[in-house]
Amino acid sequence: MSISSQTIHHDILRSLHFLHIPKTAGTSIRTWLMDLYSEKDWLPCHFLEELETFTSEEIKKYHFFSGHLGINWYDKLPNPPHTFTWLRQPLAREISQYYYIKNTIDFLLSLSHSPLKADYLNAVHHLSMSELYKSSAYLGFYDNLQVRFLAGIFPQKQQEPIYCDDNILNIAKENLLNLFFWGICELMEDSVALFNYSLGIPPRPLNRSLNKREKANIDYKPSEEECNIIQKCQSL
Repeated sequence: MSISSQTIHHDILRSLHFLHIPKTAGTSIRTWLMDLYSEKDWLPCHFLEELETFTSEEIKKYHFFSGHLGINWYDKLPNPPHTFTWLRQPLAREISQYYYIKNTIDFLLSLSHSPLKADYLNAVHHLSMSELYKSSAYLGFYDNLQVRFLAGIFPQKQQEPIYCDDNILNIAKENLLNLFFWGICELMEDSVALFNYSLGIPPRPLNRSLNKREKANIDYKPSEEECNIIQKCQSL
């Protein structure tokens, strides 16, 4: 059952954007929020390349935006939407992404649009963890991924590597603090409760079981040395 728009701040309901960083419970959060809208209000795209096929006039008809769209497309709307995101402990997020790719490599390579480049997907598929996190397919494109998304840097748009520094980190921090809301996966219950309050709606449970496929049929677990390598790549 959808929640009536009378139970939520009207201006927020009419312009809500979920900045989805990969492997941060995004599928569960997006599905949970879709109940607030009728189907005609959801922009039917999840990737930046898909968004670019819509005109500004077409995009203005929608009120709920969700996906790997970034924060640099707001010129297509009369007013910037209320943007929110979820963050995750960097090592846990990276390992989750690694196993997810390992388990769904054929599906991911078949997608016409993705925030993950084919050379990176193939590197995950063929290289060991130690090799991957030192490779040119990863460094300069996928290290410090949450910082990159918050700073408006997206691997699928990069032709050359961009190495994160304190300047990029400061841009990410400023953008994060300017968001309508941000939650933390490791504090999901509290984050969801606060988000409900921020939206002005009654408490609603979140189904966290969606899209949890990354560990299926994967027996290998990273060693302490490999975890240290990953953490260095996520130091910001």
